[in-house]
Amino acid sequence: INIRSDNALGAATGPTDIGSWSSLEVENNITVAEPLYIANWGSDFDFDFGGALHSVSGNNTWTGLVTMVRNGDTSVCVDAGSTLDIEGQLLGHGPGHTQRLRKFGGGVLELSGTQSNDFNGDVQVYRGTLKLNKSGGALAFNSSSIWVGDTGAYVEGLGAGDNTMGDNSAILEIA
Repeated sequence: INIRSDNALGAATGPTDIGSWSSLEVENNITVAEPLYIANWGSDFDFDFGGALHSVSGNNTWTGLVTMVRNGDTSVCVDAGSTLDIEGQLLGHGPGHTQRLRKFGGGVLELSGTQSNDFNGDVQVYRGTLKLNKSGGALAFNSSSIWVGDTGAYVEGLGAGDNTMGDNSAILEIA
């Protein structure tokens, strides 16, 4: 599904589910307040394309709660030249469940807002930029590590945990 307006999914009172091997694409400089449940990797998986949540073009913002896949990987792709700012809380499934956030594509994924993200698992950046920009003492992640690698991904900002380089081709900056 590709959405190009703030209210394309209808009223923000009920969640949108991204089911197995599906993707939700956003574009056109939109802000979506809808709660979102991500239940898979996404479709057409590739390091530069695909992902369950995929910012195709423009500077897009997701302000609703984003519930991550249970005991698996939640993939977000942001195409080169695009930005996706997730202001809503990224929420896992509590103790005993591990969720890993994987960022693909050459664009910028920003984790901002005033609520701490709450999931158990690593943050992996394969391409592009991950910007950690929470405010008011909120944590961008409470996971064990940020992995950066394979073709020069870049991380900026502050977060909790151990920051680990995946290989020598990437840059990690903690401001």
